[in-house]
Amino acid sequence: MTVENLTSVLTSRKAAGDEPDWLAARRRTAVTQAKTAGLPGVRTEAWKFTNLTALKALNPVAASGGAAVARPAAFADLDAADIQLSNGELVHADAMPEGVDLVDLGDAGAAPDWVSVALGTVADGAQHPFTAINTGAFAGGVALRVRRGAMVDRPILLLVGTQAEEDMTASQPRVLVVVEEGAAADLVEVHSGTGAYLNNAVCEVVIGRGARLGHYKWQDESLEAFHIAMTAVTCADNAVYDSFALSTGSRLARNEIRATLAGRHIEYRVNGGYLATGDQHLDTATFIDHAEPDCASHELYKGVLAERARGVFQGKILVRPDAQKTDGYQMNRALLLSREAEINSKPELEIYADDVKCSHGATVGELEDDQLFYLMARGISRERARAILVAAYVDEAIDQIGREPVRDAFRTAASDWMHNHIVGAEG
Repeated sequence: MTVENLTSVLTSRKAAGDEPDWLAARRRTAVTQAKTAGLPGVRTEAWKFTNLTALKALNPVAASGGAAVARPAAFADLDAADIQLSNGELVHADAMPEGVDLVDLGDAGAAPDWVSVALGTVADGAQHPFTAINTGAFAGGVALRVRRGAMVDRPILLLVGTQAEEDMTASQPRVLVVVEEGAAADLVEVHSGTGAYLNNAVCEVVIGRGARLGHYKWQDESLEAFHIAMTAVTCADNAVYDSFALSTGSRLARNEIRATLAGRHIEYRVNGGYLATGDQHLDTATFIDHAEPDCASHELYKGVLAERARGVFQGKILVRPDAQKTDGYQMNRALLLSREAEINSKPELEIYADDVKCSHGATVGELEDDQLFYLMARGISRERARAILVAAYVDEAIDQIGREPVRDAFRTAASDWMHNHIVGAEG
């Protein structure tokens, strides 16, 4: 697999002449960035714990078309407006709640000004080669705007599905979310698919003054799939970003979330969990740039690794010289259910201001024998006792989700994973 292969879809789009100048220019820049950087290897510091050799050996073809994307069982009862992206293209959208505008990025030539102003400006391809590849190659996706002052009570459920064909497929879905001043909304992403494929997803988020976005993601890809995702966020004064990401699927996944707190009095919460078994490799990378004073960030990730699974957590908080009164908290906790499971954790603080309150840490442990004994002494089987303790452990992170119906759906998703992979699993 090469950068040229992953951006091959550009040829047909350029020939069609259907793109505005602003997008064509951003694509050219992105392709140059991708070719200059190349695909990262283990000598690249940010990727040293995630070996992409298996992905590089593949020769995926660009995905096209696609079928309807069904809701997973855990989200079947969630009252939400659905959007379906299949193989990177918009295939269905319910009527959006009042105050929300939707644009099909497959028809970027007709995109309004708010799309052209933001698309491709938040996620930095120079820092992340797969982001550059997506910018150069995406054939579709969706842009959402929550208009100024709109209070959207009903969540938006973004179902991102990939259907592999006979050949290895590469899908490049692109999402842009703009929440204007004083507005509030909730967006839930669910990534799933069938077969062997690469889902290289990019989501850009712009949160205006006094606006709030609840942004919740479940990565439940095929166990033959590769999932590489970038979520890039920028926040203005008094903004609130409430995020949760749960990773349970894919053969190899890297979920990266980068944010710039570009205003004052921002509340930024980025929490999540990763649950892996078999030979899965799940990588989480976060970066929080405290660029202005008087902001708070909170980060809690809980991991559960069984059998030969491998987890990676890399989290960095940067506090710039002018960002006085910063309050930053970061914690990663991993639970190993097998002696063959492995976790690599790298929490970082880089602080250039002197009036701050920041802390970070990482813990790794096993289930405690006395807790198992306590439950087993009350007639609970060892397997069920393990599942109960693991569920309670993961719930601490799920409890951080700010919207109750969404929180319940994620708790069901995690519970289903426990039932399928923990009950009866070997210790």
